[in-house]
Parts: sequence; C-alpha cells; structure tokens
Amino acid sequence: RNANDGVGIINVADAALNEVNNLLQRAMTLAEQSSSGTTSSRTALNTEYQSILSEIDRIGQTVSFNGVYLFQAATTVDVQVGATGTSNDRIQVTTGALSATGLGLTGTLSSAGAAQTELGLIKTAIGTVSGDRGALGAPFAHEDLAPELGALLAVEDVFLGRARVPGFDQHLLHRVLDVLD
Repeated sequence: RNANDGVGIINVADAALNEVNNLLQRAMTLAEQSSSGTTSSRTALNTEYQSILSEIDRIGQTVSFNGVYLFQAATTVDVQVGATGTSNDRIQVTTGALSATGLGLTGTLSSAGAAQTELGLIKTAIGTVSGDRGALGAPFAHEDLAPELGALLAVEDVFLGRARVPGFDQHLLHRVLDVLD
C-alpha cells in the first residue's frame, strides 16, 4: 500500500504539472500573438494571460494528496516501501513551491515589447516544469523499489484475475489484500 501511495503522490503531482505545462503552452501562444505588431486584440490576450497566471497560482495552492499540499512550499514525503526500516526501504518524493511568480512570470502582454520579454520567460518556465516532472519519477526508478512494487502488483493482479473465476473465495482475496496493505 505504501508503494502505491507513493505512486499516487507522483501521479497527482505529475497531473498538476502537466496541467501547468498546458497552461504555459497556451500562454506562449498568447505571447507570440501579442508580440506581433499587427494585433489589435492585445487587451484580450493580456486578460487571458493574467487568468492563466492566476490558474497556475491556484494549482500551486490547492493540489494535495491525502491532506498533504504538494506545491504550497517545498515538500518532501517519505514513503516506506520495505520492512526493515532502513533508509534503503524508504524513498522520498520531493516537490517545490509552485506559482507563476516562482516560475518567473509576473509580466504582462500589454505591449509588443513586454510580450516578447514574457515569451522568453514562458519558455524558461516550460523547461522548469518539464524538469520538475522528470524529477518526480526518479524515486520510483529506485532499484530496491521497482521489484517490490512489481511483485506486489503482480500478486494483486493474480488474485483479482482469479476473483473473476466462479467459485473463487472472495474472503481469501480480501484477507490477502489486507496483508499486502
């Protein structure tokens, strides 16, 4: 169960960062449009851009897993994955604070020059978020965890597969899954 919770933390954090990446991609499109000298809708572009910055801040303040806010501040969650209690049986999932300001995005798209400046900052923010997403999976590439998690999931799959067979003892399945938790 602990290993699955660790995977769950990573999935939640990764989904949030993926959404931020999507927002940043849209922000880049807006900045590109606003940096053109031919646009007449700069006010609308800037309004949408400011909404994107607010949404990034909202994601940073609200994303949580089991009551632990993952991006309000730098957060490290220890996940116990083995039975001995040594450091080899624990992994750490670490996330950093997430906000538009933290990503370097505080500007505006109200002029072509400002939009061009912001465009460079948005590209940098996309690189930062991509790096953060990559770092999330690193703890679960841990050589001691991968076999244990794989074995637990395989046992669970076997029992769940047999649970579909007529006459399978459902109570046995639940007892085994409780032991795995």
